[in-house]
Amino acid sequence: MAVLIFKKFRTAARRFRINLQFRRKSTKELQKDLEDLTSGMQGYKARNKAGMQSKLLKQETLIIEALRQRGAKLDNQ
Repeated sequence: MAVLIFKKFRTAARRFRINLQFRRKSTKELQKDLEDLTSGMQGYKARNKAGMQSKLLKQETLIIEALRQRGAKLDNQ
């Protein structure tokens, strides 16, 4: 029971942090940022820069989550 409450709290806290981070950006701006990140990651994959690639993947995940919370349709899914 306590684990379930903790998981719900953790999920709510994550949503709050994402909303706080991206609240000033419009959905179009977030989609543009996502496109830029995706195209930028291709170069890092080719050069095998693991540290920078993981940082970009984390940022991409946050942007995708923010877009999902806003109900935006994603092209890549």
